[in-house]
Amino acid sequence: MKKSFLLYIDALDVLNVLTDQQAGQLFKAIRSYQLGIEPELDPLISIAIAPFIQHFKRDEEKYLMIVERNRANGLKNSKLKYETQKNPVGSTRTQSKPLVTDSDNGNDNGNDNGNDKGIKKKNIQKKNFEPPTLDEVKAWFIEQGSTAEAGAKAWQYYTDGNWIDSKGTPVRNWRQKMRGGRWLETTKQESVQPYQNLKSEYNPL
Repeated sequence: MKKSFLLYIDALDVLNVLTDQQAGQLFKAIRSYQLGIEPELDPLISIAIAPFIQHFKRDEEKYLMIVERNRANGLKNSKLKYETQKNPVGSTRTQSKPLVTDSDNGNDNGNDNGNDKGIKKKNIQKKNFEPPTLDEVKAWFIEQGSTAEAGAKAWQYYTDGNWIDSKGTPVRNWRQKMRGGRWLETTKQESVQPYQNLKSEYNPL
């Protein structure tokens, strides 16, 4: 069980229309929800706690996504560490091409410029690109203020296309690609329901 949870300031506007007794009932109901207890609530408190429960559910989903992403990254790092220890740098197993000495004609020295290095660097980046997992994309979309559903759609689109964009260019940085495209559809959190009507209904002047 988690030891803490978040309360959003804008959600606390409901306290302006509740009596002190009703505010106490609301906070006790929130505590019961976090402990997994379903208390009996009067209609007003049931309506007042609804936005809090929606926030708690979204935060829980985001928390689980982050935990899963960290777990996947940990497994990936462990595998990389194992492969590095198994085939350390300099081992003959990891050298797909032996070192080639310079030729005597001098052409190699003259042509070994920054352009060649740039081409080699691009080829290395292309080989090292690893598509993200579905959970990684979902978690990132939630962190950006969007939804897990939008992240799933973006992941499925690029997975079906073998991670090649609409222009036929291989994807190098999936976060940059999704941030600059139409995928990052930010959604505003559901606003707290107006409580002025509740005040007039349950606390008549």
